Amino acid sequence: MGYGSLLSHSNFPTREEMTRNIKFFPKKKLELKSLDVLFLRHKFSVGKILESFHLQAREFAFHLQDLGVLVINNPIYLPYFSSKLSYLKIDPNILPSKQFVSSNFEDLYLFCKENLNYNGVIKSLYGYGGEDVFLIEKKNLKNTLRALLKKGPVLAQDYIQNEGDKRILLLNGEPIGWYKRLAPVGETLHNIHLGGRPFACDLSENDRKIIKLLRPILVKYGMVFVGIDILGNVLSEINSEVPGGTVRVDKLGGFQSRERIIQYLEKKVIKK
Repeated sequence: MGYGSLLSHSNFPTREEMTRNIKFFPKKKLELKSLDVLFLRHKFSVGKILESFHLQAREFAFHLQDLGVLVINNPIYLPYFSSKLSYLKIDPNILPSKQFVSSNFEDLYLFCKENLNYNGVIKSLYGYGGEDVFLIEKKNLKNTLRALLKKGPVLAQDYIQNEGDKRILLLNGEPIGWYKRLAPVGETLHNIHLGGRPFACDLSENDRKIIKLLRPILVKYGMVFVGIDILGNVLSEINSEVPGGTVRVDKLGGFQSRERIIQYLEKKVIKK
């Protein structure tokens, strides 16, 4: 059993207003195995929700999937795509040219010094939403590495020159909406909740090349709905648990991404 909100358009003229007021809708106990579709979403709330709750949600979803519920995204492979180690399955030509993952302080420090010449980025292997991402600063590097390593393995990579990044939403490997994010002056992270500004943009030939190379991997492992971030000319992130941006891409580009997602799910449910 689980709790869900009973949603209705009757009191709200737009979907945005309905979503914004979702906490006011009455909650009802649901028999989860009676659902047609279950969307898994890793709620971005740093320090407030233990990772064990997300692990349990994926475990429940695994059993529900066996009972015939369509789970987005596939809970079996979701943990692997939530980690930056998912890069191991991706063509290295679309990734930053220098990358190194380790839980060893000395190895990481040496890589940052000798391979990156202190010009790069270090980040937690399991971070998201811009959390635990730092530009390498020689004078603070040792302290920053020690702090990050307390949370687990660390990814070090070269710095990618850019004029903002692109968030591209993919449905079954196909682009259904996109926009550009630009960090505030003096900042390096483009995430909207960190102050980044959204702009309409076009997809480049290189963007489409990256999407084409990713598509078979995403389809194979059941990553039906993801948001990818492209920084410069390389893939920066695959967001499989927090692929936000549907409202924003639709406002900026008129993509109707939400309608396309619902239509896709309806077709999948009808075929079951």
